[in-house]
Amino acid sequence: MAMVRNLKVWTAVLGVAFPLIAWAQGGIGAGGANAGAIGGPFRFDASWPKPLPKSARLGSVNGLDVDAGQHVWVLQQGSDLPPVLAFDVAGNLVSQWGPSAGLNRPLSGPLRVDATENLWIVSERVSTEALLPSAREAWVVKFSRTGVRQLELGNAAEPGGVEKPSRLTHPVALAVDAKANELYVLDKGTSQRVVVFNAMTGAFAREWRVSEVAISRVAVLSNRGLARPLPPFRELSAIALGSDGLVYVGDRQTGCVYLFRKDGTLASHAYFAKDGAPTLYPWDFAFSRDPLQRFLYVADGDSNRLMVIDHSTVRLDILGAVPTDNQRDGTGPVSRVAADSKDNVYAVVGQALRRWVRDVR
Repeated sequence: MAMVRNLKVWTAVLGVAFPLIAWAQGGIGAGGANAGAIGGPFRFDASWPKPLPKSARLGSVNGLDVDAGQHVWVLQQGSDLPPVLAFDVAGNLVSQWGPSAGLNRPLSGPLRVDATENLWIVSERVSTEALLPSAREAWVVKFSRTGVRQLELGNAAEPGGVEKPSRLTHPVALAVDAKANELYVLDKGTSQRVVVFNAMTGAFAREWRVSEVAISRVAVLSNRGLARPLPPFRELSAIALGSDGLVYVGDRQTGCVYLFRKDGTLASHAYFAKDGAPTLYPWDFAFSRDPLQRFLYVADGDSNRLMVIDHSTVRLDILGAVPTDNQRDGTGPVSRVAADSKDNVYAVVGQALRRWVRDVR
C-alpha cells in the first residue's frame, strides 16, 4: 500500500534511524484553512433517514458507526426514544434498545461496532465516592446487537482501581482490532493516553503516550526546517485503525494526527497548522471502506466541517470539505463521522443525522 511504502523512508538523526515525519504547513493540498469544498462527488441525501415513529426527534447524538450489514448505529440522549438506535440503508429505524437491567448509569458515548456486530459504548457517571481523585467514573461496555450486556472494563470503583492502568477517567474515542481481538481507547481525562484492552476478556494489555525521546528527535528535524514540532498529547479526540497496520490518533487542540504502530511506537505524524494555529480540529475519524482506504474522513467540530483527506499520501493531504450547511436541519458542529461499503458518508451535524452519497464516475 502507498502509505506503508512511504513510511519506509528513513533518515539518520544523531546516528539513530528515525522515520520520516510528515507535516502540513498550509495550503489547500496540505491542510490549509481554505481547503476547497468538494461537494461535486458527494451528494447530500435529504431522504435519509426517514421520519421517526410518532414524530419523535433525536436528542443529543454522541455515537455513530456502521456495521458490516450496512446498519447505521446511533447513540442518542435526551429524547423519548431509547438511547441505541439502528437504521437500515433506506433510512428506516429497524432496532432500538436501552441499557440492560442492572446498568444503573447512562450510556454517554461514543459508540463503536466491531466486525462481529457487537457494540462497544462508553458509560459514565459522577462519582459520590470521596476517595476517588476525580468525580468522573467511566466504563466501556460491550453489548450484543440486541442489547445483551457481555463485558465491562475500566471501572474506577474496583478495589485498587484508582491506581490500576486499566482505570479509565474520560474515554472519548474507541477502535476495535478484529484480527488481534483488541479494543483501543482514547482516555482523555487527566491521563491523555492510548489504552489497549483484550476485547474478549477485558484485560488490560498496554498503554502509551507520545514519548519524550520521539519529541526530542523530531525537535532536531524541526530546528533544521525539516519537520514541524511534535507536540505531546493535549486533548485526545479521535482514533481509527488503518489497513496499513497503523493507529491514527487525533488531537483537537493541536491539530496533530499521530500515526503509531500497534505497540505504541511513533511511525509518523501530520501537523495541520498555518502560522502556528491549527487548521484542522479532528473530533472523529472514519476511513473509506475500500481495501486501500483511499479517504480518511475527519469530523472537524471546531470549524463545523467534514473534511476529506487523501490517505494514499504520506502527507495526508486535505482534498477538501463536504458542504454541511444550508441543508434541511441547519448547521452546527460536525461531531461524528462514519462510512459504509457503498461509499456513503454519515455525520452528526449539530443534532442532525445526515448522509452523503459519493457519486463514483
